[in-house]
Amino acid sequence: MAFGIGVIIGLGLEGLAALGATMALSAVIGIVTNVATGERWDRGLLANLFLAWLFHRIFAGRARPPGEETPPPGGRSGDLAPNLYSGIDPARPPTGWRFVDTVTRRGNNVTVETEVVAPDGSTGTMGRSVNTSNRTFSMDYAFLDRIPKPLRMVATEPEMLPGRGTPLEAYMTMRQMRILEQQAGVSFSGPRTVHMSTIINARTVMELAALEAGRTPRNQAILSTHSVQYARNSIIQSGGRISHAEVVGGRMVRASEVHNGEPARYGVDPNAEVLYGFDIDIHVVPADAPVTPSGQGGPVPVPVGPGSDQGDEP
Repeated sequence: MAFGIGVIIGLGLEGLAALGATMALSAVIGIVTNVATGERWDRGLLANLFLAWLFHRIFAGRARPPGEETPPPGGRSGDLAPNLYSGIDPARPPTGWRFVDTVTRRGNNVTVETEVVAPDGSTGTMGRSVNTSNRTFSMDYAFLDRIPKPLRMVATEPEMLPGRGTPLEAYMTMRQMRILEQQAGVSFSGPRTVHMSTIINARTVMELAALEAGRTPRNQAILSTHSVQYARNSIIQSGGRISHAEVVGGRMVRASEVHNGEPARYGVDPNAEVLYGFDIDIHVVPADAPVTPSGQGGPVPVPVGPGSDQGDEP
């Protein structure tokens, strides 16, 4: 049996295909043995199938290739991929991916929560919502870290990042926006606000602190942080651009309390007080809207520590 499974793995079969082949091989071996020894042909068949499943779990796990040793390049793009957003059909997922959506309504708020199953069977969840009365789109949460980084790039036509695909977070956000358009009757083509709540991402907190220490106004500095860059993908692909942003609320904490290793990477004194747990309101206008001076200025360069994870959540 072990030899047979080794052959199946050697042939390159994976997942359900490998499991099916293993169980079929086990059944054939069991039937042939029973007939040859004069026993009933189906004697011990269920036990053999169970053993086949067990062998598959053991050998397939050993045969799985090691994970990527180097992180994939960043998934940010400032260019519009024509028809990417409009071409996303929630009912037609990319090959190998599965999405289970739950839509709920509470007053003017419509929420879509999605469980995603990647081609390798790993899972993640994401929630996005819209307030139909004031057109505020909220990026509520995203937990995709259990999906291996090499898989967090979805094959789309066109691709947001030519030659690579579309980052999973951006694809799922746009897919949920399309669902909200259908379920809530909203349109994301006009002016709107993108709300990001309770920012505790160490990278964003330290980037903001470093820029403020350099005398950059807070609402201008936030435009250059990881969380806003993270949100920019779906904003650009849905035909918008960021007009300005505002930092709301939060509390001051010692930098070392956010993350022991982060302050030094961004040139922030570990004993400095930094803003933490704040909200971000990103004001979006159509991409072709006239540019008017806001007094806020555009993004400014931000120091990025070595080894920063381009795929962190906001």
